[in-house]
Amino acid sequence: METARLVLRKFTLGDAPALAAYRSDPEVSRYQSWESPVSTEEAEQYVREVAMGLGFLLFMRSRPGVMCVVLRRPER
Repeated sequence: METARLVLRKFTLGDAPALAAYRSDPEVSRYQSWESPVSTEEAEQYVREVAMGLGFLLFMRSRPGVMCVVLRRPER
């Protein structure tokens, strides 16, 4: 799914460094259930589990799934 500013897509292993940084941010993690900091390896494992439908997604079967939101770069 795409809009003029955002792309909503499945996670890829290439997203792991950004996901690790996001999940390690104290201002984010303090409101979440995960421990921080999160290593790139842990983020890669999470992406693999999401791709396989494991882990948290089994708990959230009634939800549409976990997706990656990417901000489009302005074209200039």
